[in-house]
Amino acid sequence: MVVKLKKDASFIIGNGFNFYLKNYLKSEEFKIDREEKIKGVSYDSKIQWLKQLENVLEEYCYLMDPIKSENSNTSGKFFLKDLDDFCNKMTNSNAMDMVMNQIETMIANKIEQSMSKEGESSPPLTARSIFKIKKGEMHSWFYSCLENTFKDVGIEKIHAYTTNYDDLIDRVLSTRQKSANVVHLHGYYDEPNSIVCCSPNKKADKTKRKLKELSVNLEKSKIVVLFGLGLESDPHIREVLNQMKDRQFIIIEANPAEYFVKRIEKLEEYQFLKNNYIYFINTAKCILDNSKLREAAKSPELLIERLQEILADIYK
Repeated sequence: MVVKLKKDASFIIGNGFNFYLKNYLKSEEFKIDREEKIKGVSYDSKIQWLKQLENVLEEYCYLMDPIKSENSNTSGKFFLKDLDDFCNKMTNSNAMDMVMNQIETMIANKIEQSMSKEGESSPPLTARSIFKIKKGEMHSWFYSCLENTFKDVGIEKIHAYTTNYDDLIDRVLSTRQKSANVVHLHGYYDEPNSIVCCSPNKKADKTKRKLKELSVNLEKSKIVVLFGLGLESDPHIREVLNQMKDRQFIIIEANPAEYFVKRIEKLEEYQFLKNNYIYFINTAKCILDNSKLREAAKSPELLIERLQEILADIYK
């Protein structure tokens, strides 16, 4: 029997990517770099574009916050679960299902409306520009550098998935000539009636086709990258990941220790963490086992460098 070598990589990107971009945009450390990456426009236009992106990120990062009761610490996505559970306990469950469906549709419509398309100076294009990789006086598209980084170790294809409704990651994973095919697992704001915004336990049923595709491509992947993907409200994605064994997982998170602490008591829900080889890229300063501070990958350049280091270790 011939065993087919796995030569793909899969990225699954969550809202943590938007937080990463937001932190990079606001960092004084990279202010000059960001402005240099936006060439061919006046200084005033640069400031305007960056401000537009900052405003959009502020909205996208906290998109679900308004969907909760006042003075509640429960996030919007879990508030929907509580509401759904309440409706299921009612006597007339069919009527309550209709109520929940109407609420979910209203929220989806609101998300679509708040993410209307922009022109050529739109925040997504600004995001792609500032996410370029600086190489001396030259700049390269992040997506080109990412592709080359994986091709250098024999990875033939990158599959990209996101739980985000916006197109910031779509633009970052593109150049003027080509772009990744980013699959929006929970829908895309510019595709009518595609938004999935519901109780976590209903997401699997609403995303069956895309989950099947994700499962097939994960099976072909040697490397799985989770970028800012908390998974607390995504049991359907956890279930797919938990089928994976002996893969190389690269988890991009602010604080690896905190990431594990939150999941160690629920390890049965996160089987992939113990069934695979785990590498971390921290995007904020954190303490390593030897009590030394690990430099945070706070910029696209540092992110690519860290990926290169990990891939070199995997393929040594």
